[in-house]
Amino acid sequence: MTDNELDAIIRLLDDPDNTVFKILENKLISEGTSVITRLKAAAVNSPLKLLQTRIKSIVHQIQQNDIHQGLTNWKDHDENLFRGAWLVSKYGYPDIQYNALQNVFATIASNAKILKYNNFSPLEQIKFINHIFYKKLKFVSCQTMDFFRPENSFIAYTLEKRIGNPISIAIVYMLLAQYCQIPIYGVNLPKNFIVAYVSPNDNRSMFYINPFNQGAVLNEDEIIFFLKQQNISPQSQFFNQCSNSVIIQRLLHSLKTSYEKLKKPQEEQEVDSLLKVFKNGLSAKIEWE
Repeated sequence: MTDNELDAIIRLLDDPDNTVFKILENKLISEGTSVITRLKAAAVNSPLKLLQTRIKSIVHQIQQNDIHQGLTNWKDHDENLFRGAWLVSKYGYPDIQYNALQNVFATIASNAKILKYNNFSPLEQIKFINHIFYKKLKFVSCQTMDFFRPENSFIAYTLEKRIGNPISIAIVYMLLAQYCQIPIYGVNLPKNFIVAYVSPNDNRSMFYINPFNQGAVLNEDEIIFFLKQQNISPQSQFFNQCSNSVIIQRLLHSLKTSYEKLKKPQEEQEVDSLLKVFKNGLSAKIEWE
């Protein structure tokens, strides 16, 4: 679509005939993100409320489609954890660029790359990472009153404000550890997502860390005790390393739960549609958050 064609369509967006509008809307949505800048400029420069409202709706739908396609491609071809978390962040921060967010993380991670961690035992490595993450970088867990704020599920927010929920804090903690070549990976534990120190020799979970609780170290017996408290039968997935696909699903579940608690059905449905990208999904019998 040429700029002149796009401008002509934009001028017709306030047509009172809804049939005409739907044709124009579908055409613009099919063009994808390339038309967003011009649409936003038209909304800013127009005094017409109907035009502004319709443009806002079209832009939002284009952005939703873009995230959906991005997650589909990610699931099928990539599964880089940082990129997956960035895609989820785009729901709340549509304009956040991948490279810009990478730069934010790189600046944070540079604080941790000051030691040769392979000189330390696994527990000593965690002790030093905890010191850097919580004391030096000052990452904190969100308070109970703010637990269901949607922002807590966006890694862009967590990196900027140094605060998050169990899954977003765990993702940043994990990425920081992996940046330092410490083998920390996610564990799909219900209610409270945690991470494990995984043996490079046999992929066995040596011990567990709860990033939401100041990096507290846990053993298998404590995980079993926690599951019994929740009336959940132990499963191997609650003790072993999980895929990045599962982590991003958990992040989306957390976001969906936030909108559910806030009684925002449109947002809840939109996040649910993003979860449908993952056809296998998580176990329906488990309450994850």
